[in-house]
Formats: sequence, structure tokens, C-alpha cells
Amino acid sequence: MLLCGSLMRSTLFAALTPLYALSCLPSAAPPDPIDEGSDDVADPIGELALGACDFAAWPSAMPNPPSDLECGTLEVQRVLGDPDAGTTTIFVARQRSRAFPTGRAVFQLAGGPGGSAVTQSGLVPQLLGGLRDDLDLVYVDQRGTGFSGYLDCPDGDFPQDRAGNEACLRALGDVRGLGSVEAAHDVDRVRRALGYPTIALRGGSYGTRVGLEVLRQHGAVVEAAVLDGVDPPDADFFGWTLGKADVGIELLIDDCAADPACVAVSPDLRADLEARRAALAEEPRRITAGGAPDVEDDALFVLALSYLVEDSYWRSDVPRAVHAAVSGDNDGWNALLGDLFGVTISDRADLNASYVAPGLYLYVTCTESLPNAGGLDALRDLADGLSWGDGHLLEIAEACAALDAPPLDAALRAPVVSDVPTLLLSGAADIQTPPEMAEHALETLANARHVVLPHATHSVMITPCGAELIEQFLLGDHDPAVLELGCVDEVPTPQW
Repeated sequence: MLLCGSLMRSTLFAALTPLYALSCLPSAAPPDPIDEGSDDVADPIGELALGACDFAAWPSAMPNPPSDLECGTLEVQRVLGDPDAGTTTIFVARQRSRAFPTGRAVFQLAGGPGGSAVTQSGLVPQLLGGLRDDLDLVYVDQRGTGFSGYLDCPDGDFPQDRAGNEACLRALGDVRGLGSVEAAHDVDRVRRALGYPTIALRGGSYGTRVGLEVLRQHGAVVEAAVLDGVDPPDADFFGWTLGKADVGIELLIDDCAADPACVAVSPDLRADLEARRAALAEEPRRITAGGAPDVEDDALFVLALSYLVEDSYWRSDVPRAVHAAVSGDNDGWNALLGDLFGVTISDRADLNASYVAPGLYLYVTCTESLPNAGGLDALRDLADGLSWGDGHLLEIAEACAALDAPPLDAALRAPVVSDVPTLLLSGAADIQTPPEMAEHALETLANARHVVLPHATHSVMITPCGAELIEQFLLGDHDPAVLELGCVDEVPTPQW
């Protein structure tokens, strides 16, 4: 870990709290699925008038929002069916299609949990610009994220230990109306307010969890869905995430050993990784992080490595950088750390304050993810057998257990049954949401297809082929069976 003269985790260590999803106080019993044939009297919504956007701050890690983005807020019931619980405000942004008006839209669902969909409005058109030929792009900040009542922790940061996690969870107060189920209802509320008879969905990572819940709760108004990096509601993502570093690092070692080009830059990657870890354990390395003095030790090395191997942007650079570092040349590894902390995490305070909300992250972790993990003893046993595991996740689990957070109802953590046309996408090297998770979700999706992209990691939207498949499916006739997969066979092998 990075040290500040003690065993306390540093600011950079805290910045790498897993951004996928694995934050907790008592919550109200979840509402039953809405009867699509009923009127909207039981679920009243305010007016949603979209106009010019006024962003006082914008995360430096995200591309600026498009100039034609329009924004507004929608007032909805805080707890469905309980008007006495008051209301909450949902922030919405939209970019019209080039063929406006078409009356068609695709709703973007952010990852996290705790991510802001609105702050992706500058990125999505760059990657999926073809969608605007016929579809409005709609961004809904899930309540508790972004501009919809961002849930922070008391110290304005991701907690660094069990005590910090407990303090954050206590500070959340009345948490009724949070979580994936309510987020799914909010998607439909925004749909109604904007007047779309039906919508399409595109979700990535944790956004696929919300997307699946929309299919469960409001499938009758969804014409098609793309789920990229699938997060099924019944999967043990907590246990998986605890051990994913072992899986990802071993996969990288195997891939490197099988490719002569990689062997040329790191003849024995396992030996290089173990030597680097041992050297940093014996003598942590003094570094400058963000202009301030800090230290890299073996724990920080393992944590950073676990993120680097799960992203196709960095993964193939790891063997060369680590091999050089073992030989005393830290330039390549410093560059990777710089990307990880300075570009992906960017100005951490800005990113945390307007992208991943620590409070919502912890709440969803405790109530929706941890209940699928089999209990603390099972997680401790798992951690004991890992070579590269993340012990910080155990601290989150212990904080959840200490506050005795009630789990989301089991019926809403069951597989989603749907016949909505759905495209499931996975990266073959994705260790956050591996292809097996999508295959599991596929079992109860009657009109779906799962496509795995070779060499890709988490969120294949960022790859040319992934973007092509998304656009083809959403702009076409939504028949997954006739999807043209030619680009899958042309995905290039990584350059080590």
C-alpha cells in the first residue's frame, strides 16, 4: 500500500476502491413489480422540462458534455406507493437524434454502483455516434449518484478501513428508496415524462444490473436491450471480486507464456511479478504521486496490478513494464501508474464527487451483492486461499455485517425472466464480469444472444467491434439471431 509514515492507507490507495460494484442501513421492503396495465395514479410524477445545462463542475476524467445536451429534473415519489415518504429529484439529460423527431430513444445506464450516467454524455456519442442517426440518447442519474443527490461519505472519500465503512453507512440515514429496483422504476418514470411509448436500453457493468431490473419491472415498454459486461442479480459478485485478481493475473501469465511476442519482453512473467512484489515488500519505493511524496509497497503494487490486468487499454503493457522495473527501470511502470491514478482516476476528488458515489456504492454492496456471497466465514476462507486477493473487500463485508443490513428481497435477487430482444456482450478477458455471468443470465432470457469478443476486457463498448455490434443491434430490427458477427473474427491480438 502507499504509506504516509504509518500503516494508514494513502489517498491514492483509497482512490482505487473497486469502481465496479461491490455501500448500508435498514431499507424498506422493495415494491412489487408494477402492473404495466395499470394507470399512473399510484406512481405520480412531476413535469420534466428540458433546457440548457448548467454544470458547475465536471469530472476532468470525462469528456466534456456535448453542446446540444439538454437537462432537467423530475420529481418522483421517494418510496413507491408511500406518498408520506416525500419525493426525490432525478436529474436527466438528453441529446436529440440527428433525425429528430423520431420518438425513439436509448437510455444509458451507468456502472458503479454509484456512477453518473450524465457524466458519460460526452463519451457515449464518441463511441456510439451512429446511434444518433435514429435515437435520442437519454441519461438518467440514478438517485444517490451524480446530480441526483450524490451520496458521499463523511470524509468526502471512499472509506479506507472497516471503521470508515461503518461510519459512512451510518451517515446514510434513511435509505428507503435506494438501490437497483427503484432505479429501474425511475427509468420508466423518465420514459413516461418524456413521452416515449417504448425505449431501448444500453447498460454497462453495474448498469446491466439496473437494465435487467428494468426488464423485470417494465419489460413491456422496452423494445431492445444491450447489456455489456453482465451483472446478474443472483450472482456472487462479492466473492468473485474478492478473488478476481488471482484469476486476472494468472490469465495474463498464461496468455503471455503462449505468445512468443510477450515472452520476448518478459521471458518469465510469473517470476517478474513475484520478484517485483517481494522487492517492494522488503523495501517500499519512494515515489511522487500527484506532486506529493508517497511510497509504493507490495500491497499497492498488487492492487494496481489487479486493475491494470482487467483493462484492455493497459493489460498488454504490463509484462514489458514489470520486467523493466525488476531490472531497475521504473519508467514504464511509472507511466502505467500515472495513467491509472492520473487519467482513469484523474483528479480523484472531482471524479468521486461527480461520478462514483461512495455511499450508494456501499449501500448496494451490502444489500444486493453481499447477500449472494454465502456469509463472512465463506469469504474469509476464500481470502485465505488467494495469492493476490483484495483484503479491503473483507473490511466492507465486515462493516455490512456489523450494521446488520437487511438484504434485498430474494425474489428481486432471482434471475430475470424476459423475452425482450437482448444482446449480451462480454470480453473474453473480462475478470470483473466474466462471460460465465452472461451465460447464466442467458438461461432465462428467451430472446437473447451472447457474444464474446476475443482479447477484450471489461466493457466492450470501447472496442471498435463492440461498438459496431451495439449500433447494428439497436439501429436494426432487434433480432439477435441475425446479428452479423464478422468483426468478431477480426479482433486483433494484443501487441505486447
